[in-house]
Amino acid sequence: MAVRFVVSILLAIALVQGSHGQESRAARWQRQFDAVPPHPDFDADDGGIISSLRDFGSHGQFQDPHRCQIHMVYDPNKFEQMTIKFVRDGKEIIALEGHLSSVFRAEGNTLYFAEFRSYANGCALVAYDLSTGRKLWRSDLQGIGGVEHSAYQNRVTMNMKLGRDVICVMGYESLGNYIEIVDGKTGKTIAHRKFAPRARGNEKKSDPPHDK
Repeated sequence: MAVRFVVSILLAIALVQGSHGQESRAARWQRQFDAVPPHPDFDADDGGIISSLRDFGSHGQFQDPHRCQIHMVYDPNKFEQMTIKFVRDGKEIIALEGHLSSVFRAEGNTLYFAEFRSYANGCALVAYDLSTGRKLWRSDLQGIGGVEHSAYQNRVTMNMKLGRDVICVMGYESLGNYIEIVDGKTGKTIAHRKFAPRARGNEKKSDPPHDK
């Protein structure tokens, strides 16, 4: 599972931080990424609306007055499209256009939403204030870079398991995979690595990375 891979990175980074105190945060992440085996165990099926809803409601947000209800409007006449509304105290705070594969996460009072099309290359990450609906920043991810394509598949997973204000985005595209670590406060990429595409269902589990 992708989560298992991410947790192994988290443990390795903790070791790196202890042994390389003078090394910058970005350098620590990138050095660890460069040591990752060439085909980590991606799990593209761990994304999508259901995963996002499950994660959003799993940390007690609904008891927190800063948190929201999520309303979804799906029009079957619009291919894969839906409107995702974040509502607090009966008032709509944010309304975003998404689809069945959309991914979002929340930490504190900030919503992180992955903007991408399931049939096209690329992804952007957008942060919103869940109190006011204000857009805090938008960042085009490095991903696998721009590619020419016709028929295409693009899936994205996202989690917040690597520490506060650290977002791990994993992309699984027809022409390549990637992992990108993003600073939750600024939207800037901390570390990034691309991987060659691999057929779904044939991934071989990798040994977890470790600090040398």
